[in-house]
Amino acid sequence: PAALPVALSTLCGQALVARGRTGLALSAALAGLAVHLGSSLLLIPSRGPSGAAYAAVAGELAGAAVSALLLARALPREP
Repeated sequence: PAALPVALSTLCGQALVARGRTGLALSAALAGLAVHLGSSLLLIPSRGPSGAAYAAVAGELAGAAVSALLLARALPREP
């Protein structure tokens, strides 16, 4: 279930890097990491390995969403 968010976050992150916005790409990756760690702390004690899997997917989804949002804001607007 995490394959699509991984692909999306990678694509958007690489597009940000190609546009010279490495700081934004790093921010998106760190946002995903923060969600992953927070979710892990909440879910692993109660759900064990399935909690770890849910936390990984949540982190990837968050990273993909943030990187897509940042890429959309970094692209030039047409008049």
